[in-house]
Amino acid sequence: MTNWIHNRTSFLDTKFSEDCIADTTDIDFSETKYLVGPNPTFGLLNIQSEADTTFDVVIYNNMGQLILQLELTGKDNSISLAGLRGGLYTVSIIADDDAEVFKILVK
Repeated sequence: MTNWIHNRTSFLDTKFSEDCIADTTDIDFSETKYLVGPNPTFGLLNIQSEADTTFDVVIYNNMGQLILQLELTGKDNSISLAGLRGGLYTVSIIADDDAEVFKILVK
């Protein structure tokens, strides 16, 4: 029985030959047209657009259920999330020519 357990759990002893470090130096963040924050948020979510345009904001919970959908206009907007339970949410910002997706944590 001991060998059986050892054979089934031996992958836990695997060691990596290199340090595993998340490297974001190759990601081009200049393509982002929107800033969403603060993250985590305690109930107020700010959305800044680089252009004075109209865009849709769609928020889903971590189970994929639609929580909020609205249309915003302008460069600086705020959304109250005070009624939401704490957890992870997906914020999709959809404009005429592109879409961006953000993950936010509501505390």
